[in-house]
Amino acid sequence: MHALSITSLFLLFFTLPSFNLKASEVFNYSGKLRNESSVAFESGQYELGFRIWDSQSDGQLLWGRTLPVQVLDGSFNVLLGNDSGNPISGTRFNYIGDAFSLPETYIEISIVALPNGAAPSSTSAIFPRQRIASTAYSFRSESAESADNGVPPGLVSPFAGASPPEGWLLCNGQELNRIDYPELFATIGTAHGTSSETTFNLPDYRGLFLRGVDGPDGTNSDRDPDSATRIAIAPGGNTGNTLGSVQDDSFKAHRHFIASTQAPISGDDGDLVTQAGTLVWRRVNSNGGLGGFPDLAYEFGGNDEEATVGEASLSGSNETRPKNAYVNYIIKY
Repeated sequence: MHALSITSLFLLFFTLPSFNLKASEVFNYSGKLRNESSVAFESGQYELGFRIWDSQSDGQLLWGRTLPVQVLDGSFNVLLGNDSGNPISGTRFNYIGDAFSLPETYIEISIVALPNGAAPSSTSAIFPRQRIASTAYSFRSESAESADNGVPPGLVSPFAGASPPEGWLLCNGQELNRIDYPELFATIGTAHGTSSETTFNLPDYRGLFLRGVDGPDGTNSDRDPDSATRIAIAPGGNTGNTLGSVQDDSFKAHRHFIASTQAPISGDDGDLVTQAGTLVWRRVNSNGGLGGFPDLAYEFGGNDEEATVGEASLSGSNETRPKNAYVNYIIKY
Protein backbone atom coordinates (compact mmCIF):
# COMPACT_ATOMS: atom_id res chain seq x y z
CA MET A 1 0.00 0.00 0.00
CA HIS A 2 1.30 3.42 -0.94
CA ALA A 3 1.33 6.36 1.43
CA LEU A 4 0.66 9.41 -0.68
CA SER A 5 1.99 12.93 -0.32
CA ILE A 6 1.92 16.18 -2.23
CA THR A 7 4.82 18.49 -2.89
CA SER A 8 5.31 21.59 -5.03
CA LEU A 9 1.79 22.79 -4.33
CA PHE A 10 0.61 25.80 -6.34
CA LEU A 11 -2.85 27.29 -6.08
CA LEU A 12 -4.62 29.96 -8.08
CA PHE A 13 -8.27 30.88 -8.19
CA PHE A 14 -9.60 32.99 -11.02
CA THR A 15 -12.62 33.61 -13.20
CA LEU A 16 -12.80 32.98 -16.91
CA PRO A 17 -14.74 35.43 -19.12
CA SER A 18 -18.33 34.28 -19.25
CA PHE A 19 -21.89 35.52 -19.05
CA ASN A 20 -22.30 33.12 -16.13
CA LEU A 21 -19.61 33.85 -13.54
CA LYS A 22 -20.75 30.94 -11.39
CA ALA A 23 -20.14 28.42 -14.14
CA SER A 24 -16.77 29.92 -15.10
CA GLU A 25 -15.11 29.97 -11.66
CA VAL A 26 -11.92 27.91 -11.90
CA PHE A 27 -9.43 26.74 -9.28
CA ASN A 28 -5.96 25.93 -10.71
CA TYR A 29 -4.34 23.21 -8.61
CA SER A 30 -0.82 21.85 -9.17
CA GLY A 31 1.16 19.31 -7.20
CA LYS A 32 3.29 16.17 -7.24
CA LEU A 33 2.32 12.68 -6.11
CA ARG A 34 4.94 10.57 -4.33
CA ASN A 35 4.78 7.29 -2.48
CA GLU A 36 6.03 6.68 1.06
CA SER A 37 9.59 6.30 -0.27
CA SER A 38 9.36 9.73 -1.96
CA VAL A 39 9.32 8.06 -5.39
CA ALA A 40 7.17 9.90 -7.90
CA PHE A 41 4.11 8.15 -9.24
CA GLU A 42 4.40 6.66 -12.71
CA SER A 43 3.08 8.69 -15.62
CA GLY A 44 -0.43 8.10 -16.88
CA GLN A 45 -4.02 9.20 -16.53
CA TYR A 46 -5.40 8.80 -13.03
CA GLU A 47 -8.92 9.30 -11.75
CA LEU A 48 -8.55 11.65 -8.77
CA GLY A 49 -11.06 12.87 -6.24
CA PHE A 50 -10.85 16.46 -5.01
CA ARG A 51 -12.75 17.53 -1.90
CA ILE A 52 -12.84 20.90 -0.15
CA TRP A 53 -13.55 20.91 3.59
CA ASP A 54 -14.09 23.59 6.22
CA SER A 55 -11.56 22.11 8.68
CA GLN A 56 -8.33 20.11 8.67
CA SER A 57 -9.98 17.03 10.16
CA ASP A 58 -13.59 15.89 10.13
CA GLY A 59 -15.72 18.99 9.47
CA GLN A 60 -18.20 19.61 6.68
CA LEU A 61 -17.67 18.69 3.04
CA LEU A 62 -18.11 21.91 1.05
CA TRP A 63 -17.44 20.93 -2.56
CA GLY A 64 -16.15 17.90 -4.46
CA ARG A 65 -15.46 16.45 -7.91
CA THR A 66 -13.82 13.35 -9.38
CA LEU A 67 -12.12 13.73 -12.76
CA PRO A 68 -9.37 12.25 -14.96
CA VAL A 69 -5.99 13.91 -14.44
CA GLN A 70 -2.84 13.41 -16.49
CA VAL A 71 0.21 12.76 -14.29
CA LEU A 72 3.76 13.10 -15.66
CA ASP A 73 6.53 11.76 -13.43
CA GLY A 74 4.26 12.40 -10.47
CA SER A 75 3.47 16.01 -11.41
CA PHE A 76 -0.01 17.14 -12.33
CA ASN A 77 -1.95 20.31 -12.99
CA VAL A 78 -5.73 20.48 -12.97
CA LEU A 79 -8.44 23.10 -13.32
CA LEU A 80 -11.18 22.51 -10.78
CA GLY A 81 -14.45 24.18 -11.64
CA ASN A 82 -18.18 23.85 -11.63
CA ASP A 83 -18.24 22.22 -15.07
CA SER A 84 -15.37 19.79 -14.53
CA GLY A 85 -15.62 16.12 -13.60
CA ASN A 86 -18.38 14.35 -11.74
CA PRO A 87 -19.94 15.88 -8.60
CA ILE A 88 -19.34 14.13 -5.30
CA SER A 89 -22.52 13.65 -3.28
CA GLY A 90 -23.09 15.13 0.15
CA THR A 91 -21.48 18.52 -0.50
CA ARG A 92 -22.83 21.74 0.93
CA PHE A 93 -22.21 23.82 -2.19
CA ASN A 94 -22.60 23.17 -5.90
CA TYR A 95 -20.26 26.02 -6.85
CA ILE A 96 -16.59 26.08 -5.94
CA GLY A 97 -16.61 29.85 -5.40
CA ASP A 98 -19.16 29.48 -2.59
CA ALA A 99 -16.81 27.10 -0.78
CA PHE A 100 -14.13 29.79 -0.72
CA SER A 101 -16.46 32.34 0.88
CA LEU A 102 -15.80 30.73 4.28
CA PRO A 103 -12.93 31.87 6.53
CA GLU A 104 -10.98 28.58 6.25
CA THR A 105 -10.92 25.92 3.54
CA TYR A 106 -8.86 22.74 3.13
CA ILE A 107 -8.39 20.60 0.03
CA GLU A 108 -8.13 16.82 0.08
CA ILE A 109 -7.13 14.43 -2.74
CA SER A 110 -7.81 10.73 -3.15
CA ILE A 111 -7.00 8.27 -5.96
CA VAL A 112 -10.13 6.73 -7.45
CA ALA A 113 -8.55 4.73 -10.29
CA LEU A 114 -5.03 3.95 -11.54
CA PRO A 115 -3.92 4.45 -15.18
CA ASN A 116 -4.85 0.83 -15.98
CA GLY A 117 -8.38 1.44 -14.70
CA ALA A 118 -7.91 -0.67 -11.58
CA ALA A 119 -8.84 0.62 -8.16
CA PRO A 120 -5.89 1.45 -5.90
CA SER A 121 -5.06 -0.79 -2.97
CA SER A 122 -6.16 2.05 -0.72
CA THR A 123 -8.67 4.78 -1.47
CA SER A 124 -7.65 6.74 1.59
CA ALA A 125 -7.25 10.45 1.07
CA ILE A 126 -3.88 12.17 1.08
CA PHE A 127 -3.23 13.59 4.53
CA PRO A 128 -2.86 16.07 5.96
CA ARG A 129 -5.38 18.22 4.14
CA GLN A 130 -3.82 21.29 2.57
CA ARG A 131 -5.09 24.62 3.82
CA ILE A 132 -5.96 27.09 1.07
CA ALA A 133 -4.81 30.55 2.10
CA SER A 134 -6.62 33.70 1.01
CA THR A 135 -3.84 34.42 -1.49
CA ALA A 136 -4.86 31.28 -3.34
CA TYR A 137 -7.94 32.98 -4.66
CA SER A 138 -7.00 36.66 -4.44
CA PHE A 139 -6.73 36.87 -8.22
CA ARG A 140 -10.47 36.81 -8.73
CA SER A 141 -11.69 39.61 -10.95
CA GLU A 142 -13.17 42.60 -9.19
CA SER A 143 -16.56 41.94 -10.73
CA ALA A 144 -16.57 38.38 -9.46
CA GLU A 145 -15.47 39.49 -6.00
CA SER A 146 -18.20 42.10 -5.58
CA ALA A 147 -21.03 40.52 -7.54
CA ASP A 148 -22.12 37.09 -8.66
CA ASN A 149 -23.22 37.36 -12.30
CA GLY A 150 -23.84 41.05 -11.67
CA VAL A 151 -25.94 40.35 -8.56
CA PRO A 152 -24.50 41.62 -5.24
CA PRO A 153 -25.25 39.91 -1.91
CA GLY A 154 -28.36 41.39 -0.29
CA LEU A 155 -30.26 42.03 -3.51
CA VAL A 156 -33.96 41.22 -3.12
CA SER A 157 -35.98 40.10 -6.13
CA PRO A 158 -39.50 38.81 -6.79
CA PHE A 159 -39.42 35.17 -7.88
CA ALA A 160 -42.21 33.13 -9.48
CA GLY A 161 -40.89 29.73 -8.35
CA ALA A 162 -41.53 27.83 -5.15
CA SER A 163 -37.88 27.04 -4.34
CA PRO A 164 -35.10 29.66 -4.69
CA PRO A 165 -32.27 29.03 -7.17
CA GLU A 166 -28.70 28.28 -6.12
CA GLY A 167 -27.19 31.26 -4.31
CA TRP A 168 -30.55 32.68 -3.16
CA LEU A 169 -32.72 32.29 -0.07
CA LEU A 170 -36.40 32.91 0.62
CA CYS A 171 -37.17 36.13 2.51
CA ASN A 172 -38.98 34.25 5.28
CA GLY A 173 -37.30 35.59 8.42
CA GLN A 174 -35.10 32.51 8.87
CA GLU A 175 -32.24 32.82 11.37
CA LEU A 176 -28.79 32.10 9.91
CA ASN A 177 -25.27 31.69 11.25
CA ARG A 178 -23.03 34.66 10.47
CA ILE A 179 -20.07 32.42 9.65
CA ASP A 180 -22.09 30.44 7.10
CA TYR A 181 -23.18 33.53 5.16
CA PRO A 182 -20.42 36.12 5.69
CA GLU A 183 -21.09 38.23 2.58
CA LEU A 184 -24.83 38.46 3.22
CA PHE A 185 -24.28 39.33 6.88
CA ALA A 186 -21.76 42.02 5.90
CA THR A 187 -24.49 43.56 3.74
CA ILE A 188 -27.67 43.39 5.85
CA GLY A 189 -26.30 42.90 9.37
CA THR A 190 -28.99 42.53 12.04
CA ALA A 191 -31.44 44.98 10.44
CA HIS A 192 -34.09 42.26 10.37
CA GLY A 193 -33.48 40.87 13.84
CA THR A 194 -31.15 38.57 15.75
CA SER A 195 -31.29 36.39 18.84
CA SER A 196 -27.56 36.11 19.55
CA GLU A 197 -24.10 37.44 18.76
CA THR A 198 -23.51 34.69 16.19
CA THR A 199 -26.73 34.80 14.16
CA PHE A 200 -28.78 37.16 12.02
CA ASN A 201 -32.25 37.05 10.48
CA LEU A 202 -33.27 37.13 6.85
CA PRO A 203 -35.93 39.72 6.01
CA ASP A 204 -39.46 38.38 6.31
CA TYR A 205 -41.42 39.84 3.40
CA ARG A 206 -44.24 37.29 3.36
CA GLY A 207 -47.55 39.09 2.73
CA LEU A 208 -45.92 42.55 2.71
CA PHE A 209 -45.47 45.33 0.18
CA LEU A 210 -42.01 46.91 0.09
CA ARG A 211 -41.37 50.64 0.59
CA GLY A 212 -38.27 52.73 0.03
CA VAL A 213 -36.52 54.21 3.07
CA ASP A 214 -37.62 57.82 3.63
CA GLY A 215 -34.43 59.82 3.18
CA PRO A 216 -31.76 57.10 2.98
CA ASP A 217 -29.12 59.85 2.88
CA GLY A 218 -30.00 60.76 6.46
CA THR A 219 -32.49 63.53 5.66
CA ASN A 220 -36.24 63.08 5.93
CA SER A 221 -38.19 63.59 2.72
CA ASP A 222 -41.53 63.31 4.59
CA ARG A 223 -42.82 60.76 2.11
CA ASP A 224 -43.34 58.62 5.18
CA PRO A 225 -44.65 61.06 7.81
CA ASP A 226 -44.79 58.27 10.40
CA SER A 227 -41.23 57.02 9.82
CA ALA A 228 -40.18 57.75 13.40
CA THR A 229 -42.73 55.29 14.79
CA ARG A 230 -41.76 52.32 12.60
CA ILE A 231 -41.12 49.11 14.54
CA ALA A 232 -38.71 46.16 14.25
CA ILE A 233 -39.82 43.18 12.17
CA ALA A 234 -38.30 40.86 14.82
CA PRO A 235 -36.50 41.26 18.17
CA GLY A 236 -33.10 42.87 17.70
CA GLY A 237 -34.06 44.48 14.38
CA ASN A 238 -34.01 48.11 13.26
CA THR A 239 -36.70 50.64 14.20
CA GLY A 240 -37.56 54.14 13.05
CA ASN A 241 -36.39 55.57 9.73
CA THR A 242 -33.94 52.74 9.00
CA LEU A 243 -33.65 49.69 6.77
CA GLY A 244 -35.60 46.66 7.93
CA SER A 245 -38.23 48.47 10.00
CA VAL A 246 -41.93 47.82 9.33
CA GLN A 247 -45.36 49.42 9.79
CA ASP A 248 -48.74 47.88 10.46
CA ASP A 249 -51.66 48.67 8.17
CA SER A 250 -53.43 51.98 8.79
CA PHE A 251 -55.82 54.60 7.37
CA LYS A 252 -54.95 58.26 7.06
CA ALA A 253 -56.92 60.32 9.58
CA HIS A 254 -60.04 61.82 7.93
CA ARG A 255 -63.66 62.99 8.40
CA HIS A 256 -66.96 62.10 6.73
CA PHE A 257 -69.70 64.56 5.74
CA ILE A 258 -73.29 63.42 5.27
CA ALA A 259 -75.94 65.68 3.73
CA SER A 260 -79.52 65.36 4.95
CA THR A 261 -82.90 66.95 4.12
CA GLN A 262 -84.58 65.87 7.34
CA ALA A 263 -86.19 68.33 9.70
CA PRO A 264 -83.63 70.60 11.37
CA ILE A 265 -82.42 70.09 14.87
CA SER A 266 -83.04 73.04 17.14
CA GLY A 267 -80.11 75.44 17.13
CA ASP A 268 -77.39 76.12 14.61
CA ASP A 269 -74.61 73.80 15.80
CA GLY A 270 -73.55 71.62 18.72
CA ASP A 271 -72.84 68.05 19.83
CA LEU A 272 -75.10 65.03 19.94
CA VAL A 273 -73.89 62.29 22.26
CA THR A 274 -74.71 58.96 20.64
CA GLN A 275 -74.18 55.35 21.59
CA ALA A 276 -70.98 55.20 19.52
CA GLY A 277 -69.50 58.55 20.46
CA THR A 278 -70.08 62.20 19.60
CA LEU A 279 -71.84 63.38 16.42
CA VAL A 280 -70.75 66.95 15.70
CA TRP A 281 -73.32 68.70 13.51
CA ARG A 282 -73.97 72.06 11.94
CA ARG A 283 -77.17 73.21 10.26
CA VAL A 284 -76.61 75.19 7.07
CA ASN A 285 -79.35 76.77 4.93
CA SER A 286 -79.42 76.98 1.15
CA ASN A 287 -77.67 80.36 0.95
CA GLY A 288 -74.71 79.27 3.07
CA GLY A 289 -75.73 80.87 6.34
CA LEU A 290 -76.34 79.15 9.61
CA GLY A 291 -79.84 77.96 10.37
CA GLY A 292 -82.75 77.42 8.04
CA PHE A 293 -84.46 74.49 6.40
CA PRO A 294 -84.26 72.01 4.64
CA ASP A 295 -80.47 71.81 4.11
CA LEU A 296 -78.66 70.11 6.99
CA ALA A 297 -75.12 68.67 7.13
CA TYR A 298 -73.60 66.41 9.74
CA GLU A 299 -69.84 66.21 10.37
CA PHE A 300 -68.62 63.15 12.22
CA GLY A 301 -65.81 63.70 14.68
CA GLY A 302 -64.50 61.98 17.76
CA ASN A 303 -65.99 58.56 16.99
CA ASP A 304 -63.73 55.67 17.88
CA GLU A 305 -66.28 52.87 17.69
CA GLU A 306 -68.39 51.38 14.94
CA ALA A 307 -71.88 52.89 14.82
CA THR A 308 -74.69 50.58 15.92
CA VAL A 309 -77.72 52.56 14.74
CA GLY A 310 -78.48 53.44 11.13
CA GLU A 311 -75.21 51.96 9.86
CA ALA A 312 -74.68 51.18 6.18
CA SER A 313 -74.28 47.61 4.99
CA LEU A 314 -70.73 46.29 5.46
CA SER A 315 -68.94 45.37 2.25
CA GLY A 316 -65.34 44.64 1.29
CA SER A 317 -62.59 42.51 2.84
CA ASN A 318 -60.42 42.33 5.93
CA GLU A 319 -57.87 44.86 4.64
CA THR A 320 -57.47 47.77 2.23
CA ARG A 321 -55.33 46.69 -0.73
CA PRO A 322 -54.64 47.23 -4.43
CA LYS A 323 -54.93 44.48 -7.01
CA ASN A 324 -52.02 42.14 -6.43
CA ALA A 325 -50.37 38.86 -7.39
CA TYR A 326 -48.39 36.50 -5.19
CA VAL A 327 -44.63 36.05 -5.65
CA ASN A 328 -41.82 34.82 -3.45
CA TYR A 329 -39.29 37.44 -2.44
CA ILE A 330 -35.76 35.99 -2.51
CA ILE A 331 -32.42 37.45 -1.41
CA LYS A 332 -28.94 36.85 -2.84
CA TYR A 333 -26.29 35.57 -0.44
